[in-house]
Amino acid sequence: MTVFWLRPPMIQIGLPANARVAGWSTHNLDHVTLRHRHHSKAAGLLGLGLATLLLAGCTLPGSSSKSAPPPPSTGSTTPTDTASPAPGGASGSTSGSPTFTVFNVPTANASPGEITTGPDGNLWFLEDDNKVGKVTPGGTVTEYNIPTAASSPAEITAGPDGNVWFTEGDGNKIGQITPAGVIKEFTVPTDSSSPADIVSGPDGNLWFTENDGNKIGRITPTGSIKEFTVPTAQGDPSDITVGPDGNLWFTEDVGKLGSITPTGVIQEYALPDAANSIAGLTIGPDHNLWFTEDTADKVVRAPLGAGVPGPAQTTTAPTPTASAGPSTMPSTSATASTKPSATAQP
Repeated sequence: MTVFWLRPPMIQIGLPANARVAGWSTHNLDHVTLRHRHHSKAAGLLGLGLATLLLAGCTLPGSSSKSAPPPPSTGSTTPTDTASPAPGGASGSTSGSPTFTVFNVPTANASPGEITTGPDGNLWFLEDDNKVGKVTPGGTVTEYNIPTAASSPAEITAGPDGNVWFTEGDGNKIGQITPAGVIKEFTVPTDSSSPADIVSGPDGNLWFTENDGNKIGRITPTGSIKEFTVPTAQGDPSDITVGPDGNLWFTEDVGKLGSITPTGVIQEYALPDAANSIAGLTIGPDHNLWFTEDTADKVVRAPLGAGVPGPAQTTTAPTPTASAGPSTMPSTSATASTKPSATAQP
């Protein structure tokens, strides 16, 4: 397996802190522990570092098929540089195009997936073969075994405590790994909850969704977990991100958006068409919520108006290509009002 490094010109996106990029959501891409298990995705999940773009999960001709020694293991730092084609696939000069530098993951068929920039300045990623990987800016790759067998690691994020945190969909645990590679696991109280997405919250804790448990979880840096039930039965919460209003925002598979305050008060907002499926969620540079509806081929903006506890309206833009499964592409079209329902929990 290989990891690609995209050298300058670098790709950067001007989003607020803690914003998540929805363009390559795990809703559409294949991972053993999908947030939406009824979907599949192709290997090759796109992750964004803070400064450079890494492409993980691509197998190149000539990749090793031999098994690696037991982790932690360190891969070769000898890179392979590959110039990208001219824009649009046209022939001619590639002047100004980025160069991909490829680093092998030591374990064959590791299927590296989600990736994030760690507080230690390295990149951390998950492997379908039940490992957490670390790659330095220089390209040295190290792998660490997750203690729980067949845990199906799903999502990963940098924590507020200087460590990296990840969810285990089948292990029903939240994992923490230190920069030195020491892993701790914390069991989610609800059985078979399928922890999915995870993000660092504005309150110094980490927040995660429980796709099958129908709850939003909060875990402190010391490992104390509290759960909050989503009011709608079988809402299947999936993506979660930090909003500019200081709350956490999440998607539900039943055509709703949800918000939860750091104290656990949940509000839900119905989409104009509840039958549509939300694929990804992020906060735009305009401080509004943006999400994609992959089954409807639409991109939706939900403004967070001043003094309004949630979206005052949703603006839907159809994508030009049918069955596109869209990413984020701001535009405008019809408007529909939404009304919240609030549930406070101790």
